[in-house]
Amino acid sequence: MTGASASPGIDAATDAKMRDTLAASGYDVHHVDSEDGKIEVYAMKNGRKLSLCLDDALNIMKTKED
Repeated sequence: MTGASASPGIDAATDAKMRDTLAASGYDVHHVDSEDGKIEVYAMKNGRKLSLCLDDALNIMKTKED
């Protein structure tokens, strides 16, 4: 993680784990939101701009190309 602060609505430990897990899978996380118990991540991977929806266990539930 590059020193980013925790995202609103997500505790710092969960935010760090999520960012590290996604980075290890090749995602460059740009922005994170939390809504209705789900984590919404806006990231780049392989030159593609993506929106990801994660559950509370940090599993990717949905991926959408923006």
